[in-house]
Amino acid sequence: MSFFNSSEAHFILQSCRPSRRLRLIGWLLPLVAMAVYLARWDVPTVAWLGFSPDGRTLAALIVTNSRIPVRKLVLWDMPSWKRRAALELSISPLRGAYSPDSRLLAVTSTQSTFPHGTVSIRDTSNGGELRTFRAHNWTITGLAFSPDGRTLATASAVDDDSPVRLWDATDGSQQANFPQAFSVYCLAFSPDGKKLAVAGLDGPVRVADLGSGTSSVAWQDLPGSERFALFAPDGELLITGQPRPGF
Repeated sequence: MSFFNSSEAHFILQSCRPSRRLRLIGWLLPLVAMAVYLARWDVPTVAWLGFSPDGRTLAALIVTNSRIPVRKLVLWDMPSWKRRAALELSISPLRGAYSPDSRLLAVTSTQSTFPHGTVSIRDTSNGGELRTFRAHNWTITGLAFSPDGRTLATASAVDDDSPVRLWDATDGSQQANFPQAFSVYCLAFSPDGKKLAVAGLDGPVRVADLGSGTSSVAWQDLPGSERFALFAPDGELLITGQPRPGF
């Protein structure tokens, strides 16, 4: 027995077939779901990684590019690799620098964090924050402790007022500033702590005499931007360098 004739059956099948709009929605829904998933996916990025001078601590500054950003300082005991501390930071970290005795870690913030140019001094034994101060109006691009650990030098590539500044590492008070340099990306103390090498995008590499507060040009006609500087152990030789793609 047949309930439908051929024309009626064809009409019913056509009615049950999904329309083009429904098929399009069926294709788009998984793509939208995947896009939402990827947008919320917390992909960790290591902003900075470094061993302490005594080799007993490894520190990592970790951030994520999600709607709810994660900003962490993680410390490990070396060489056991036992995690010593994992702390949330109030600033989005960019770079770090150890004090020569390995007891302190200075952490700087990125330009995306307000206020810009913030420095957080941390105790490496537990990662606890000892003090925080505003060092520059914009992102800090250079950071270095003096050999005795009492002075912290900071630099900002876009701070036209005082691109290089010296701070008391114990209380965060400003000691001096050097407005002669521009677009600074690297700071290096001499082994005796009496001189500070300043290198950046403006070409000349300057050496500041911290006793007199004056600076002199070490090299004037360099072929490009000097991003790195390092004193030899005897303090008589200063080596500088610049990034070269593909080198």
